[in-house]
Amino acid sequence: MEIRLNTRVRALIIQDGICGGVELEDGTALRCDAVILATGGFSYPSTGSTGDGHAMAEASGHAVQKALPALVPIETAESWPGMLSGLSLKNVRLSAYVSGAKKEKKIYSEMGEMLFTHTGISGPLALTLSSLLPEDLSGVRLAIDLKPALDEQTLDARLLRDFKEMSRRQLITVMDGLEPHSLAEQVVRLAGLSPAMPVNGVTAGQRAKLLETIKAVPLTPKKLRGFDEAIITRGGVSVKQVNPSTMESKLVPGLYFAGELLDVDAATGGFNLQIAFSTGALAGRSAAETE
Repeated sequence: MEIRLNTRVRALIIQDGICGGVELEDGTALRCDAVILATGGFSYPSTGSTGDGHAMAEASGHAVQKALPALVPIETAESWPGMLSGLSLKNVRLSAYVSGAKKEKKIYSEMGEMLFTHTGISGPLALTLSSLLPEDLSGVRLAIDLKPALDEQTLDARLLRDFKEMSRRQLITVMDGLEPHSLAEQVVRLAGLSPAMPVNGVTAGQRAKLLETIKAVPLTPKKLRGFDEAIITRGGVSVKQVNPSTMESKLVPGLYFAGELLDVDAATGGFNLQIAFSTGALAGRSAAETE
């Protein structure tokens, strides 16, 4: 039988509860002993990964967790990050908190690198956080510690020393010694101060507010960017319905799953590629042994 390489699969062929092939869009039925569903998620649709496998898995009776973009930039309610677009930060700490019925819960706090974009934040810290955020972002707040290696007491001593040495200078001059100018200016404004105010006019209360802002620059996540910018897809076929020893479905014999179609995702660093390679290899070996 001659099959065109660009012919898409329309559905799985399942008879008597067993998967025995696939049906193509032109109506052609391909019979086989085993089928591996490894269609990927919704990320990078330009590669042809459009989420078809999610619909096929659901049609075959499997539980499919809602697909969401993951390892993706985060849009913020604040517009000021756009003014710093392209500015990369190293050795900062990004934390995320979710408000609860009784108290706020910290769901993420890591040191590393991040990047300001025209719509919010990106970079390793933000991408990893995007996979951990709840779908409803209404109760989430973010905080960037620009000096995580210094506790508040040590940082305050640094500010006092700089204030004393540059008492006749503008506040932004002192802040330029701590952060890139564009960020330093924004931090001062977030603290409710004027970059041009003289250092000797800063009160103890204003210095405390400045210190608080440096240690926790506030941001509000508005939404995640779309699948066209996402590195991976979060969600997919429930792993509870897949045999981890073979990657075969527990519900439909002869049907195997692999890769991003599964409800498994990890942080940046090649872990998601490893998941795809490992599950693909295991599914391939197992399917080849199907009798």
